[in-house]
Amino acid sequence: QPFRSHHNARLAMRRILRAATLHPGPRAKPDGCRQVFARKSSTARARKNWGVVMDIDGVVLRGNELIPGSAEAVRMLREADVPFAFMTNGGGVMEAAKACESSELLNIASIDESQVLLSHTPMRALAERYSRRRVVIVGSKDTTAVAQAYGFDVEGRWAVTPQQIAAGTLGIYPKGYGQELGL
Repeated sequence: QPFRSHHNARLAMRRILRAATLHPGPRAKPDGCRQVFARKSSTARARKNWGVVMDIDGVVLRGNELIPGSAEAVRMLREADVPFAFMTNGGGVMEAAKACESSELLNIASIDESQVLLSHTPMRALAERYSRRRVVIVGSKDTTAVAQAYGFDVEGRWAVTPQQIAAGTLGIYPKGYGQELGL
């Protein structure tokens, strides 16, 4: 739930930092999972064993506007040496570009591209596996450039868009449809 004031956001972040670094306490440990916090760990050790992942849309930003308190919360995490990352279901740009944009909006020192997870980031690992195999690239107009940067074969036409499929398949659209795509 969004914070109603900058003051409440700051208080919440302080509580999170204090609780996690000063009083880690025992945590339930499901089978097969390692315990994140030791029962009696030092502040330094606790900081190494946890981090914060924030959604960008609706948590840090609303549209292109910063949500009050979000920049200060990120600065507090950085000052407390707490690892953090950003996630979003958005995409169409490279992680480095989103990291740069986020750094500028938050007015903090450089955010590394490894701290940004976009909707298509997991696809980077699939480029080699699907080399020389047909894949369909779906997304905004810049998604094709992102796919190509990841290593998908756009030039060789192994990675194609729905528009390319429609353009090469007569009658795929009923008459009158597809005109906005130039088909």
